[in-house]
Amino acid sequence: MHLLDDVLKLVTLASVIIGATAIYIGLRNHSRQLGAQIFIAYTDRLHKLRRMLTIEANVYRLSWAAEEALTVAERHALLEAFYLVFEFYELRRNRYITSEIWGIWVPDIKRLLCTPIVCSEWPKLRAEFEIHPGFVTWIEDGQRDTAPLRDPATIR
Repeated sequence: MHLLDDVLKLVTLASVIIGATAIYIGLRNHSRQLGAQIFIAYTDRLHKLRRMLTIEANVYRLSWAAEEALTVAERHALLEAFYLVFEFYELRRNRYITSEIWGIWVPDIKRLLCTPIVCSEWPKLRAEFEIHPGFVTWIEDGQRDTAPLRDPATIR
């Protein structure tokens, strides 16, 4: 009887371990799928934003000089780009975006933030984001530093 009792305890323990492992794997897969869905949705939004503009009105060009004036459509597209970056920043800050997905976007975000035209337009667009001081600081730090952008998930 004692042996049967020990075997049942062992089977119960094995069942709990297998169940916990299955739950962990399920949650991890769900998290990865959610991250991929967010990435795809934001990529689609970025493509739509780019399609709004003509080739001549490419806000993302590094060659734009700071003294060039933006048209209303270009300024609108730039504001939309900043909102896209803000939303992605908040998703990462709140840990909805994995480090791997965030790492895909960081070089492009940094490049955009440091273009001369964006640096010259930021003071005009800054007022839109003043209710989010952490984001404003993050943008301005990113424009000042030559180092990679600070990971928003480490900001509290």
